[in-house]
Amino acid sequence: QSKDAVKKALKNGLGADVALQCQTVNGQKLLSNVYFCVDHTQQLPVMSCSQEFLLNYEKSCPDSFVMPEVPEECYRG
Repeated sequence: QSKDAVKKALKNGLGADVALQCQTVNGQKLLSNVYFCVDHTQQLPVMSCSQEFLLNYEKSCPDSFVMPEVPEECYRG
């Protein structure tokens, strides 16, 4: 499922090292990042995804819009 989220994100013009995924935690919808740390040199911020892309995800997750911190290992060379 994560791989599908990654493919979808890339199609939407997202940066090379982060994708977004909607999850239900304790009955509450949360938007969370799915990391696939391929390119350690890019150091792309989470907000490198387009605003339109974020808004579309926010609509699909109306209860809570959560952007967790980028894990350290994503930026390690």
